Amino acid sequence: MQIQNQNNSLSNIFAKRYQENVFQTKNASELQELEAQSNYTKLSNQDIQDQLDLSEDYKKIKQISPYIKDALKDTSSFLALADKLKKEALIDPQEEVAMDFLAKKSPKLDFDSFETTGKQQGINPKMQQTIQNLIQKLQMINYLNNTMA
Repeated sequence: MQIQNQNNSLSNIFAKRYQENVFQTKNASELQELEAQSNYTKLSNQDIQDQLDLSEDYKKIKQISPYIKDALKDTSSFLALADKLKKEALIDPQEEVAMDFLAKKSPKLDFDSFETTGKQQGINPKMQQTIQNLIQKLQMINYLNNTMA
């Protein structure tokens, strides 16, 4: 019974302190002073601007659009794209080797043939993974190129 009374008195003390802190009223001059000291800037709806910044990779893809457009036309165009992608740092040296491999070993220059060629037995598993990554990257580049305005 004594413990219960202590709990009640403790909860009363905490409740009283809480009310003192929460319900403290400040006069207008104190509030204005606090507001003046604040680091926050008041914003109006006109101050807020929404903008989209294109990634560097997207900008590079946009710049090399002519190479992408005709890349699957023939082997030399495909290899020219590989060279341009490497120069623009859109593919790494291993992916450039994979592009050369696909250009020489694929029966046709299309994504289905690339998939089939990349899954052939006798290809190093690391090379297969590089080819799969490259195909995904090329498909994304192709998609972005086709959707650019």
